[in-house]
Amino acid sequence: MIRSAVDFFNQINMLYGTITEFCTEESCPVMSAGRKYEYHWADGTTVKKPIKCSAPKYIDYLMSWVQCQLDDESLFPSRIGLCVVLCVHVVLYMCPFEFVLFWLCSQFF
Repeated sequence: MIRSAVDFFNQINMLYGTITEFCTEESCPVMSAGRKYEYHWADGTTVKKPIKCSAPKYIDYLMSWVQCQLDDESLFPSRIGLCVVLCVHVVLYMCPFEFVLFWLCSQFF
């Protein structure tokens, strides 16, 4: 499951890389899912109050946050035999963000 989360993150990262020239600060000034939904960034630690930001900035925050989670040994232990209950929780928490990114990428293709 952990390996799948890392692979999924890498694939989403590569997919987003294909649209970076189309989704810029100017062309995507707000992270949204159509006209009805707007996403504001907050990670609960460094940014506690949600902030409005452009789609590229939101994705940058998101990818950095996910990478930090994946690199955290207490959440994703690399040693065999350690408990992975926290890993499951983090993967389930991360997935909605990744699907938002996937949806955003799909709008350009």
